[in-house]
Amino acid sequence: MTDEPDYSSYADACQRASLMGNFEFFRQDPDIIKHLDPTIEQPGIIACRYLLLHHDSVLAQLPWNIYQKIDRLGNPELIDFPSLRDAGVAKKWCKMSHTVLRYICVSLAIIDHLQEGGHNFIKRISDHISIVEVGGAYGGQCAVLLATLTHFYPHQTQEYSIIDLPGVVELQRAFVNTLGLVGVTCHTNEDYPMGRKYHLFISSYCMGDVSEEVRDKYTQEIVMESEKGFITWSGCTVSDALRRCTIADEVPLLNPTDKAVCTVKF
Repeated sequence: MTDEPDYSSYADACQRASLMGNFEFFRQDPDIIKHLDPTIEQPGIIACRYLLLHHDSVLAQLPWNIYQKIDRLGNPELIDFPSLRDAGVAKKWCKMSHTVLRYICVSLAIIDHLQEGGHNFIKRISDHISIVEVGGAYGGQCAVLLATLTHFYPHQTQEYSIIDLPGVVELQRAFVNTLGLVGVTCHTNEDYPMGRKYHLFISSYCMGDVSEEVRDKYTQEIVMESEKGFITWSGCTVSDALRRCTIADEVPLLNPTDKAVCTVKF
């Protein structure tokens, strides 16, 4: 068992960033960058390779204008990815942060996973989908996934709950409110709604990092109440309760030598 990381400085930074005057540049805050946006090109290059390998046929049609709007909030460092142009993406959309590129990869992988649920499941979620995310960072994965789902299911109504630490939730609320996202609610890890059932549970790098007690609580109260799940796992071995799920490579594969980092799907 690993010790639970101390996220107090990150939560404090998110709380500060949610305030008027700080929000405009929150993705330049060092305490946020070290958790979300390390200024290196490699993760973005890996994400591009993943997109070209697995989703080349749909890349040019994706809602890049919306992705760019999402990515510009907080003024992150942007990197030009010419390989996207080679795949037919307009030049003006090819300057991105590696974080949002990774969110696009994960969103497309989630949609692939949902489509494996069979005709009846797809028919149901094409009209309405409910999603819960534990550990939502600043809200970027939420925004990118909803934009991608809308692209593939234009008549779908969406309900999305994020559960995270106090402080982090304040930044998420500022982010989704600035974008005008409908149907998104943000809850602390102490006040999330109990007894809810969801079509989809997602989490990126959070479930393996929290304490065993918190992880078991989330697993019993949220994961087990969800029909489908897509979890990027890190920090410790996968919980016994999830061992029967499909365990695959991380999406995209940023940590190829770290066997504790994987994707858990059900």
